[in-house]
Amino acid sequence: MPGMRLMCTLDVDLSVLASSLQIRSGSQDTRLYRVDYDICVYFRGTDLRASLEWREGNQIRRASIPTIDPNKHWW
Repeated sequence: MPGMRLMCTLDVDLSVLASSLQIRSGSQDTRLYRVDYDICVYFRGTDLRASLEWREGNQIRRASIPTIDPNKHWW
């Protein structure tokens, strides 16, 4: 996208969301699973942090996400 650039890569383990899976019925008697979550990225000076946020019941849960600087990778 014009005006946008890659700042980081996020490596997320979504297994923490397993208890929040919602089972839905699909066509032809198939079962679908849905989970809603947000990826939050925080910029503070030169610091960059990210978290995964989701709802379990009436609570909002959070898990830190490691950020990976794309300029420091071997690929």
